[in-house]
Amino acid sequence: MPYFISDQQSDCSGWATVKQESDGGYTTIGCHDTKQGAVDQMVAASIAEDMEPGGEVRAVDLTVPTFIRENAKRGLAYYEEGLGGDGLVPATISAARDMAAGNVSEAKVRKMAPWFARHQVDGQAPSNKDSSDPGYPGAGLVAWLLWGGDGNFSSRTQDWAQRKIDALNAEADSRRIMKKIERRTYTVRNVETRQEDDGKMRLSGYAAVFNDPSVPLPFIETIAPGAFRKTLSETPDVRLLINHEGLPLARTKNDTLRLTEDEVGLRFEAELPDTSEARDLYTLIERGDVDQMSFAFRVIRQKYNPDRTERTLTEVSLADGDVSVVTYPAYPTTKVEARLQLKAAILAIKEGRDISPEAMTLLDGVFSDISEGHEYIMKAVEVMAEFMAVEDEAAVHEDEIEDEMEEEAAIPRSISLRLAKAIVNSTK
Repeated sequence: MPYFISDQQSDCSGWATVKQESDGGYTTIGCHDTKQGAVDQMVAASIAEDMEPGGEVRAVDLTVPTFIRENAKRGLAYYEEGLGGDGLVPATISAARDMAAGNVSEAKVRKMAPWFARHQVDGQAPSNKDSSDPGYPGAGLVAWLLWGGDGNFSSRTQDWAQRKIDALNAEADSRRIMKKIERRTYTVRNVETRQEDDGKMRLSGYAAVFNDPSVPLPFIETIAPGAFRKTLSETPDVRLLINHEGLPLARTKNDTLRLTEDEVGLRFEAELPDTSEARDLYTLIERGDVDQMSFAFRVIRQKYNPDRTERTLTEVSLADGDVSVVTYPAYPTTKVEARLQLKAAILAIKEGRDISPEAMTLLDGVFSDISEGHEYIMKAVEVMAEFMAVEDEAAVHEDEIEDEMEEEAAIPRSISLRLAKAIVNSTK
């Protein structure tokens, strides 16, 4: 039986390589800290037994029902007799053979329901519904059978496919929710405060901008144009907050907060309530005391360059996220700022004190890939060492950090390893 990978095995805390048993269950043959480790074992075991790797176990059961298998077999029999017409493509025949054998891909299931909806009208043709018709079985009936439909052109197979599509979408939403929430901060561009004739206070600007490289933490990160397109099409429930907390000042659900993607980035327009907090915020932004926005999101798709020093976010989810006006940035905008925050964290670790929220947010960025294993932990440590060695940039702030430089001289470089261990332990 084929080998798969799964993150749902009760006897593994991370990813597991599993073997499918004859009863449809899965037996763990190896536990792994990373998904790639499980994939490597799955591939090796599959090659050793001369079989195709099974891929990832899905929570949604895509076992093909007997009635669909029989329909596909009937369609294949007609096809072998040359009754399929000229419109059939090889992919349809290949998928029908898979269904007849009891297998169907997620991609095929997602195509089935809309295909049946479009072609149900074909069942009205005499050659497709009347067995006494000279043209029976018509090309439309043969195609219908090859897709798993029955000879009566009923909606039974379409209904099965739609139930599976709904379940797959629910599973995808569940996995999306389980992803870690991340936050990014930008200096607001083209922010506007305006009070119109109706007395309403309104804000507008950008909560995120495209192609704006971050400080390396440990990779340089950018957001690609189009990263918000899909999540915005799903009308996510997003709130406008201050510092990612407190009561919402606006919300997409009631249309007091509107989010759009343009060529610059994620644009927001908000109608503020008549509260003291909103009036204070309006005044602070109008005066320029507050000029930074942050947004909370979950990564859906990303890509790295070959040495993983650059990460590009190509799709993010804003579901149950927020856009926030922030009084302090969650991430530093210069290496000097990063250096000072890392030094503060190192001193706190050395002296047994709590790490400040700002420093911990930075460290979370530096160590965001620690679950991928030792290689990424060491890469993060190297980035920390690089920040700690920034002399040229720091020189312009010598009056601010001279005392801290004296403290740094007493900190051994190996303290970064202790800090790495502290961060690793805090995530377990």
